[in-house]
Amino acid sequence: MRLLQLFATLPQGFMTQWHLSWQEMFALEYREVVMCNGRHKHRADLCLPQPDGSKLIVEFQHSSISTEDIRKREQFYTSVGHLLWVFDARKFHIRLEPSSSNSDIYKFTLSPPRKSLWAINTGLAFDFGSVVLLIAKAHQRDGKRIPCGGWGWLIRKQEFATMLHKFTEQFYLDTSKPLWEVKTRHATTPQLLAATTLVATADSTIIEWLALQELKKQLPNVINKLALRGALAAACSEAGYVRKSVNQRYSAWVKSI
Repeated sequence: MRLLQLFATLPQGFMTQWHLSWQEMFALEYREVVMCNGRHKHRADLCLPQPDGSKLIVEFQHSSISTEDIRKREQFYTSVGHLLWVFDARKFHIRLEPSSSNSDIYKFTLSPPRKSLWAINTGLAFDFGSVVLLIAKAHQRDGKRIPCGGWGWLIRKQEFATMLHKFTEQFYLDTSKPLWEVKTRHATTPQLLAATTLVATADSTIIEWLALQELKKQLPNVINKLALRGALAAACSEAGYVRKSVNQRYSAWVKSI
């Protein structure tokens, strides 16, 4: 928390050494490029002309960033070119696993998940210091400690920087589809399976105590009330319901619109 507060108090325009080290790999004319679109103006970390005449905008991100800021930048930059995010992932808890012995394709697991990344719908890469993982596809799962993951190409940092000048010749950024696919939770216990079925047949509001009573009837051998409550909460969250306090006596799960 103290680290996040430190970055929040840094003066505007401050650059970390990590940020500078990336920019110094490119000519001055491509750095800190002011881009305009109508009344709106942003300063891109990098703006690289591509062989097809388009522009590749690269945003280097070392500190935390809100989902709202991500959406605003993506909306602006995709109106003038292609956008690729490069995150400083040296302190991310990411596990890499090669897909085969003779391949640059790696699977990754990120735990705990960094949910702000789920707002990204353009290009994304993780910088680990000497190598960079360019994400091809990723999936998200709801829950504080449930890992998210996906796969991508593991590339040496210098090779990655060189490749950016001809990025659109090798890769296509399809922003019409979400980068982070929502992965469906699979029911693995009787109580979760029963709760998932119950929620699937419900309407926009689920009264919690009534739903728990129904689960108890279906599963008389399950005596752990917390297990039933947890299964119901998991099934409701997966289906897009949010918990609301109706009054002091009971709660309800309401379909989020």
